[in-house]
Order: sequence, then structure tokens, then C-alpha cells
Amino acid sequence: MKSLSFVKTFLFAFLIVFNVFALGTDHALAYDSSLPVYVNEEPSGYKAVVVNGEWYIKLRDICAIYFVEINYDDATQTITIYDEPTPTKLKLLGDKVAENEKMFVENGYVYVPLKNSGVVTFKSWHKPQGHLDVQRTFSFNNGSWSLNDSRQQVGDFEYAVFDRTGYSESTLNKDYVWQFKTNGCCRAVAVYWRQITSFVVDGDDIFIVGRDTWNASDVMKFSLIDGTETRLGQLGYDYGDNLTWAAHYSPDIEPLPHTGMVVREDGVYTVGYSRAGFFENNVIDKDIFLDTYAYYRLDKNGGKHEKVANWPE
Repeated sequence: MKSLSFVKTFLFAFLIVFNVFALGTDHALAYDSSLPVYVNEEPSGYKAVVVNGEWYIKLRDICAIYFVEINYDDATQTITIYDEPTPTKLKLLGDKVAENEKMFVENGYVYVPLKNSGVVTFKSWHKPQGHLDVQRTFSFNNGSWSLNDSRQQVGDFEYAVFDRTGYSESTLNKDYVWQFKTNGCCRAVAVYWRQITSFVVDGDDIFIVGRDTWNASDVMKFSLIDGTETRLGQLGYDYGDNLTWAAHYSPDIEPLPHTGMVVREDGVYTVGYSRAGFFENNVIDKDIFLDTYAYYRLDKNGGKHEKVANWPE
């Protein structure tokens, strides 16, 4: 992200980012119809248009609606969207977006489909009411963020877990840890395919516990610099939960009194157990489970763990 717009102020970059590569045409976009886009049932000032039977919105508008940080490198004509831990990069080729047939460029603006914009998925269930509705679970007003209670303040930034609201099928929702900046921008810094139950920011990395079913399944590390993802611990093990369901199915199993993780300089401490003993809420082999259910120290670089006697204080 060593582009000119990145070192400018956010406001300046945001205003120029999609007008610096005009296509040499002055005609307006030939769309069939348009509807206003509402955010949480309130007018947003943005609109969506229908082109060849499909709804589109300007990329900069959807990023503004969701406060997603976005930059443009004029030298390479590349847009960078911080909607994933590894940012999305879009290469512009005249009136097209490379390797993405659904996006197009018109009068210096990139248009993306509402159905799956690459930033967030929309619902259009309020079309009969004369608008398209977008759900958003956070906002930035008067220089401060409105977030939920699980936020963490680390240095100059706030962090909180949100999924991408608007999916038609709730089971497809992923949880993201978002980094919220004081300039009204945010970026995704970690993601898990189901649910993030806890996270810790440690230097240039963020560690998460991700849950698959009732029990936390993985401990993952994401770089805050480039989004590099690393799975910690050994394959075939689950980490992070206190296994209350194991106690339910086997009353003589006493759950360990800790959950989540503690990040230290020498590694990540968490609860672990072998899937050969317990998997998806079922005690498969009680002997294996009792032998492996313990506290573990996970190597921060991944692939290794060691059983430890005590939970770090």
C-alpha cells in the first residue's frame, strides 16, 4: 500500500480515489431503473441501479456505507479493499475490472453487484417498498464508534467481532474481527468460517479462538500487517473451550475451569483435547479424551503444542 493516496488524508483519498482514471466518456450510465439504498431502515443518500436485470452500486458507496477502508494506486491502477484479513486487490483495465466479469467501470466509477459485491452481501427484501435495505451493526458518529460490548481498545484502535449481516442464509455467516480507526474507517483483520469466541491483539498479530459447533475448534493467528493466516497447534486437536458438553454426556468428566486463551511471549496457552477422544459433542473414546484433555502451550508459529500442568496466571 505504498500508493500516493494512502499517504494522503482519508478524506482526500476517498474523494479522489475513483475519479482519477476517467474513461474519456461523458455519457451517463445507461441503467434500466434505480432505487435508493437504506441503511437500517434509514435513507443513506446512495442508490442502486439495474443493468441487464441485475442491481449494481458504486464500489466507493458500499465502502462508505460499511466504513471499509479503501485505497487506490494510480501508478498501477489497483484498488485495495480491506474487507478481508488479506486485502482484496482489483486491477483496472479500461472499462473493466481484471478477472471479475461482474464488475465494470463507467465514468470513472467502479460498479459492483449488490448480490455479492465482494465487500458485503445485501438483502433486497424491501424492494416492494421502493428501496433496497442494508443492515449494519455499527456506526461512526461525531468522531466516535458505536460498537458492541465486546470491543477492545488496543493502542489507537478499537477491535470488535461482527459478522457480515445481510446473508440470506444465516449459517453462511462468518465472524470477522474488525479494526476501527479514529478517522471513521475500519478493516477486517481476522476471520473464522463460523464463530469467533475470543481474540487477543498481541503486537503485530491477532489471535482468535474459532468455534465450529458447541466447542471451540481452532486457534488461529493473523498478521495485522499483511493478513497472513496460521493455524496453531496440531491437526486432529480442538482448542479453546471448557467442554461443558463432555461433562453433560459423561458426568464423571470434570471440565477444566478455564476457556479461551492467554497469549504470552513464549506461546499461546489454551485448553485442548484430541478429536479421537471427543468430537462434535460426542465422547468417542473416553480413555483418549482423558489422556489428552489438558492445558496446552501452542507455538506461535504453528504446528506444535506441549501439555502444561497449570493455567498461566
